[in-house]
Formats: sequence, structure tokens, C-alpha cells
Amino acid sequence: MRRSLPAFLSVLCCVALLCGAVGATLLLGADSATLLAQAETAQQKRAEIAITLQLDDQQIVCACRPKLLGVLSILTRGGFGVYFEEQTAKGVSFADAVASVDKGLAIDLEQKIRRLEYPAKDATLTVQENGIIYTQEETGWCYSRQEVLRALAAVLDGNSAGVVRGSAVRATHTVEGLRLRTQKIAEYSTDCATSSPDRLHNIQLACAAINGIALPPGAEFSFNDTVGERTAERGYRQAGVIIDGEMTLGVGGGVCQVSTTLYNAAMLAGLRSVCVARHSFPVRYVAAGRDAMVSSATDLRFINDSTEPVYLFAHLVGDRVVVRILGLPCGRIDLSTTEQRTPSPTVDETGAPLSSTEGYVQLKPGRDKVVAELWRTVDGRRTRLRYEVYPGTPSVWQKENGQPQ
Repeated sequence: MRRSLPAFLSVLCCVALLCGAVGATLLLGADSATLLAQAETAQQKRAEIAITLQLDDQQIVCACRPKLLGVLSILTRGGFGVYFEEQTAKGVSFADAVASVDKGLAIDLEQKIRRLEYPAKDATLTVQENGIIYTQEETGWCYSRQEVLRALAAVLDGNSAGVVRGSAVRATHTVEGLRLRTQKIAEYSTDCATSSPDRLHNIQLACAAINGIALPPGAEFSFNDTVGERTAERGYRQAGVIIDGEMTLGVGGGVCQVSTTLYNAAMLAGLRSVCVARHSFPVRYVAAGRDAMVSSATDLRFINDSTEPVYLFAHLVGDRVVVRILGLPCGRIDLSTTEQRTPSPTVDETGAPLSSTEGYVQLKPGRDKVVAELWRTVDGRRTRLRYEVYPGTPSVWQKENGQPQ
């Protein structure tokens, strides 16, 4: 349908305001003195079309001088709002949509937007010797390209002053959120008050190797891989160890107390045990069924099967070995043990049972047989973690005169 003369003149006035009388005259012809006068008046009143980007008290103005022919074509199709909507629907990028009206404006807008924008920074954590240090998150700032496009269309259509305010961009990870996911979920300690200085030295070395370990979701922890070989070359000293059911001196004595303390903390934290071994007899610093013996042939391994990382901290604090585990709490967890003891038999040096030890002296003390179970209760649900049998050894006696009976 052909436009009426008044409608056509209305379009011309919009064009004249944007582009000046000279452009309008070239397009339509100067056959009307009235039309020419209107164009000249518009030329005198001409002001730059502009869009203002605002950030707090900062304002950056981007000038626009669209070409006459392009403006006329857009106005006859319903205005810039309709035009930019069509371009967006076609998948045309922000830069190309603006460039189709004014290439210089497209470059200027993008440069100034990027000057004002800055990304949000997530809070971070750093694991240190005694805990976790948090770095505060920072809020970012951005401009929606669609909002800028709509504001530009409103300016060009004469409907708005064209001020675009940016939007705050919140960090994904905040210090508050990190603190919630790094709470103390377990702590366990064992007594080492009677340990020799060399044994305490070995305990400190093993604790230092574990301290500050981060275990991501799904990761497996290995005590031997983490602590490494216990050798004199690596600084370990001789202290009491259990070998073949007997206490003796060995390099690295005391390290099993660290692995045992860590095992109990890990079970209290809800982690999944993969490999754990008992000693040949119950040890003094933990209940039967709760020890974790490590050696070159045996290891302590467990898996973080939660959805969040866990962090391990181990210290020698006074006369106690202390292990803390930080992470996301997964419910109330308790550990308990049951124990059955069978007294050790009394025999003479030939192995024959003795009904009485009168007139005998003891050659070797015996040990009771112990059957122990370790149970874990999570929010009221009880599960058996271990069933261990510590074999007993007989108490051996001989006649006071040293002669066999």
C-alpha cells in the first residue's frame, strides 16, 4: 500500500532530524519550498543521537550518526525497535546489528562496554598448616547486549534518552559458601604420652606428610603413597614396632599410631574404607577393631565418595596425635565397638596344659584371643565396618628348679 503524503512527510522529518536537510533533499528532491524550510530548521537544531552507559557515578556517551538511506529503509519497516528484533530473531550478532546502522558506533559501543565491564571473582581457599585461609569473592559488572540494543532502538526511534545501566554479576563461590563446605566433620585423637622421643619424632614426620592434604570427590587416599617409605634416609628413627607378634625396635616405629588415628577420623567423616589391616594383637592407644597397621606390605586406603572435597589435618598436640577432617557435613556419625575375649591358656614349656601354676615360674606371658567388631551409625542407620580376630597366645610356665616336670 502506498503511503499518504502526511505519513511520508513524517518519515522525512525523522530522517531530517537524524541526517540533516541536505541528505533529505538529495533523496526526495527540492520541489517544495516548505519542505526545504523544514529540513533547514531541522539541520539547525540537529543534535547527536547518543546512548549513555552508566556505572554508578560514571557515564560514557557513545555518539551515533546513522546514514540517511539506511534510516529511511528502517523507518518505513516500523522503526529501529522492530528492525533490531528482526535482526536478533535471525541470529545476527549485537555487533553486526549495530554496524548495519552505524559501523563506527558498533566499534565504539563494544570498546566502551568492555572498558566498563569486569568479571566476578570467586572466593578461593588456601590450605595452610593449621587450617584453611579464605579469600573474599568480588562482584563483577556487565551490560546486557540486548538491553543496549533496545536502548539504542528507543533513542533512534525518539522514544528514550538512551541510558543503559549495567548489572552486578555475583560470584559463583562465596566465602560463606566455602565455609559451609569446609566445616569440621570429624576429629579423632590418640594418646602418646608414654612414647619415646624417637617415636614422637616419627609421629611428627608422618603427621607433616598428611597435613593439608585435599581429597577431591571420588579420590582415593593411600597412606603409603602419601607418607612415603619409612627409612633412615628419609629421617625416620628406630622405635618400638610389632613384628611377628612381638615388640621390637624398627625404623619408623610409631607411624601406625598416625595411620590408626587417621583411620578413625576418616570413618567418623563418613569416608569409605578400601584397605585396612589389624596388628597381630590389640594396641594400647585404641580399642580392638579400630587399629590400622601400615608397613611396606600393608596400607591404609579410603575413598572420598562424597560430592565435595575433604581436607586432612594431622598434628602432634602435646601428648596426643590429633587428626581433623574438614568438608561438608553428611549427618550425625558415631563409631562403636563390640569385643569378646577368650583368656589365654596356661601351658608348660612343652605346650602341655597346666591346671595350676604352683611351683612354676612364668617364662612368657600370654595374650587373650579377642574378637572385635567396628560399627558405624549414620543418622540412626548402623553398619558393620570390620570384623577382626586377634589370635591369643598361651602363657608359658616352667618348674621353679628349671627342670621339666
